[in-house]
Amino acid sequence: MLPDVVGIKNAFTCRSRASEIAPRLIASGTLFSTTGPPLGTSFDPSQVQVFQAGNVHIIFNDANNGDLFYTVGSVTDHRPITRQLF
Repeated sequence: MLPDVVGIKNAFTCRSRASEIAPRLIASGTLFSTTGPPLGTSFDPSQVQVFQAGNVHIIFNDANNGDLFYTVGSVTDHRPITRQLF
C-alpha cells in the first residue's frame, strides 16, 4: 500500500509510520509494454506496438534506497530497490 501523500507538487512529502513528515522524491506514471521486431539493421519502428500494462510508483527514501510499487493487470506488488555502486 502506498503511503499517504501530504503534498502534490514536484517534491512530495509523505507520512511515515511514526507520523513524522519527511520530504521524499516520488515518481509515478503509466507502465508500458511494447511488442515488435528486435533492434538491429532491419528494425522497422512502424511495426512497434505500445500497450498500457499498468502503473508504477517509485519513492526514493534517500540517495541509495527506495521502494518500487507496481500494478500490472490484477497483480500489485512492492519491491525495495537499492543503488548498485560500481
